[in-house]
Amino acid sequence: MEPKAVLIKNNLVSFSPDMAPQDIQDLMTLMMYAELSANTRFDQKLHTKRWMDHYQSRLVKYGCSLASFLAEDELTATDMHQMRGWLLQFIGTLGSEELKGLAMRSFEALRVDERAQRYLAASAASAASAGAGSAQVMKITPCQLTASGEVLVFFCGMRLLRSEHVESSWHWDDKMRYVSFIPNGGVYHFDRVAFAVHREKLGEALKRQSSDYFHEVGSSGLR
Repeated sequence: MEPKAVLIKNNLVSFSPDMAPQDIQDLMTLMMYAELSANTRFDQKLHTKRWMDHYQSRLVKYGCSLASFLAEDELTATDMHQMRGWLLQFIGTLGSEELKGLAMRSFEALRVDERAQRYLAASAASAASAGAGSAQVMKITPCQLTASGEVLVFFCGMRLLRSEHVESSWHWDDKMRYVSFIPNGGVYHFDRVAFAVHREKLGEALKRQSSDYFHEVGSSGLR
């Protein structure tokens, strides 16, 4: 069976094939609410870290507990191969093999390394017209049902920042372009009982806005 995937704005959320429909619905409700709450307070591109911190605070408030966090180390890449290496390196820190697989398939579905390469190759003029001072933001959230029946949620937000470094001499200017890749997130345990207390409240808050946020991707998006 293929995992189910749903795009919530720019967050690609995926679920283990055997996850219960109620768990999927509850997680979608929680993430949708966290997205809306963060969007009302911060601009994702201009205040990315504050946006992601608030988003994750909503996960914790309404049913999740943090198991481990991603170190927010700034990683730099000058080409697609180097970018992919960094992705593989921090995915490798996840303890669960299934969660690693879901995360990698999500990155591949979003074509993160290819998008970073296009961003890197953009001319200074086109980057400026597109607002190069702000970050490109991508998010994935693979969710796993473990053998013991636990639900693990791996939220990973990514900020991509394009920079140039110019070294000048008497005869030439040597321009080096690179992308800074800054992960933000962690692995969370989802508590079904804790969320159930808030299910009705969050559902009501989303009723009038959900159609603007949810877009079905289907299993083919993660192949």
